[in-house]
Amino acid sequence: MNKMFICFLQVFACVMSLFLGACSEDDAAEAPYLKISKEELIFGKHEGETLLYIQSNAAYEVVSDAADWCTVVQQASTSQKTAKYLVHVTENPTTENRTAVISIKGAEISGTVKVQQTANDLLQIEQREYTLPGEGGEFSVQMQTTGDCQVTIGADWIKRAESRSVESRTMTFVANQNASGEKRTATISFTLDNLTESVTVTQEAISIPEADKVGMEHDAAELMKNIKIGWNLGNSLEATGSETAWGNPATTLAMINKISEMGFNAVRIPCAWNQYLSDESTYEIKTSWLQRVKEVVDYCIQNNLYVILNIHWDGGWLENDIPNGYSETVNNKQSVLWKQIATYFRDYDEHLIFAGCNEPNVENADDMSVLLKYEQTFVDAVRATGGKNVYRNLIVQGPATDIDKTMQYMNTLPVDATPNRLSVEVHYYSSWKFCGMEKDESWGKAFYFWGAENKKYATGTYEGRWDNTCGEDYIQAQFKKLKERFTDNGIPVVIGEFAAIRRTLSDEQAQKGHDLSRAAFDKCVVREAKAHGLVPFYWDRGDGVLNRKSLTIYDELEYNGLMEGLK
Repeated sequence: MNKMFICFLQVFACVMSLFLGACSEDDAAEAPYLKISKEELIFGKHEGETLLYIQSNAAYEVVSDAADWCTVVQQASTSQKTAKYLVHVTENPTTENRTAVISIKGAEISGTVKVQQTANDLLQIEQREYTLPGEGGEFSVQMQTTGDCQVTIGADWIKRAESRSVESRTMTFVANQNASGEKRTATISFTLDNLTESVTVTQEAISIPEADKVGMEHDAAELMKNIKIGWNLGNSLEATGSETAWGNPATTLAMINKISEMGFNAVRIPCAWNQYLSDESTYEIKTSWLQRVKEVVDYCIQNNLYVILNIHWDGGWLENDIPNGYSETVNNKQSVLWKQIATYFRDYDEHLIFAGCNEPNVENADDMSVLLKYEQTFVDAVRATGGKNVYRNLIVQGPATDIDKTMQYMNTLPVDATPNRLSVEVHYYSSWKFCGMEKDESWGKAFYFWGAENKKYATGTYEGRWDNTCGEDYIQAQFKKLKERFTDNGIPVVIGEFAAIRRTLSDEQAQKGHDLSRAAFDKCVVREAKAHGLVPFYWDRGDGVLNRKSLTIYDELEYNGLMEGLK
């Protein structure tokens, strides 16, 4: 009896437990609730979107109070309990942060989601075009911006000034003088994140000053008499690639000081320009290169040295093209380059001399007619820049700078509006077998000895290596021809280059004879040049008389030969 009663009680308790549990679940399902996945949504300034999840057992609607830029759209969902909504914001076009509220509203429930979007950038340029004088100078660009922007300058003749006003966002720039002879234009771009604004800067060509004869009193004949002996800064500023590409150190003031100390009173600066263009279509020379050349010129001027500045080989765009016939493109390029060079150096006095080219490739009369046209352009371009350049002494090159070809083909000079300001340039490397051959060739063997007193060294292994074609008598005869054709008629002649390269011989005595020969050759060239009224410039490619690294005399014997030729 007791057992049965106990069992009944246990069964009754279980039934009541299930009933009460069922009643509790029903009661909970009926109570309204709301669950939102995020209470705050944060967007950047650009267009964007994200998902919002809502759980509720009551009816509701979702509404944005800023539907013009913040929208809420329900998406399909696989869950019966969870609803999915896509919140989308457009890009913020304003410079202020903005806020929206998404409301979840029902009869029994309510909730909100705060939406924040950051401000967009502002970049507004007040003035978009600037016109500057050719002399250059400062100009300021004013803008409204919400942050610091990146500045891109589309030309090397404009640079950002060091100081600026951050508060007003005024940026100051400096334009270099326009030595191109033509109006030029550049663009400056300002970038702030995804915003870009730009201004256009137009600069007039620098004004052409009136003719200025101050410091330019000497004509060519008078000026060239002041130059005793010159030195070539060879294989440096004309080197392909960079100033130091051919093994020489960068030119320094100390180097030029040493040249002056050694007794040279003039420096010829072979110079490349074509590889330093900022714009190959307009032939605009990089300002940085003009500044570097000016530094070297100034080193010379500080030492009271005369300077010859030229357009050297320069890749051969002019000199090697001459056999192809006259080219208007080549001619125009030469004009544009020389107008820039001449304008940039216009204020220098007569210590600075311009030379048109180096060794123009001329083999016949037709080639000579082309060269003469190019030389005329050179003279006209320099004179057109005004100021001291109206009176500047200029040098034109004989065909191939070869004496014999010059005598044969150079029967006239360019027409110069300023009389008596032209000189002629030739080079002297005769014979080449002695002066320039570094090894035997199929067409001949190298000479190692020169001068009657050094013939004795051409024995044994070096039998027949004495220059028997171009000795002292030959030099005298060549220089005499130049004197009679040019110097005696008021046209100075510059021996722009001369030298005999050093070769290493296996025999000690032969080496002695070779070194003495080179010294004798230099002495004779200098002596005979002075005797015939010519102006000698020793060619030094870096292994001549000056060690440019240690600033010591590289070859005392050769150096003494040069100086003895002046006595």
